Amino acid sequence: FAVELPLNLAPKTQNPVKVPEIHPLSDRVIWLVEDDILLRRALGEMLHSWGAHVRTWSDGEALLDELPHLLVHVDPEQLPDTLITDYRLPGIDGLQLTQHVSLQLRAHEQNFKPLKTLIISGDTNPAQLARFDESGLTVLPKPFRSERLLEQLQASRKADGKT
Repeated sequence: FAVELPLNLAPKTQNPVKVPEIHPLSDRVIWLVEDDILLRRALGEMLHSWGAHVRTWSDGEALLDELPHLLVHVDPEQLPDTLITDYRLPGIDGLQLTQHVSLQLRAHEQNFKPLKTLIISGDTNPAQLARFDESGLTVLPKPFRSERLLEQLQASRKADGKT
């Protein structure tokens, strides 16, 4: 039994296959605040695998306690361009945390660039969803796929004029 295929009929030009970027967040410094230890670890590892420089905290107060030290002792290149925070944290919520961190970074840095913020939340309360809308911040509802998170982070880069 034999099969002969006419290879000369194959198309001469093929559309290039889009190869996903190995480290799409290699120039990003992301601070992550999430009280769920498993989710914090998973998100931190995923962001790191995408090339981001990641710091994590279990709650907003832990970040705010450490922030004055970080502002003085950390290379300005290691200060965040993006803050990802859960909305429902013990103590201070994600929206309040975002405001505090942005204010302290703005007071510290002469050439402050606005902090990109991504709130992650499983909240479905209509009043809370309206509060998110009013904040103007990007909210990613839980549960979410890793591709959706990467899309949001890359969208914030494109909106900032980076590719």
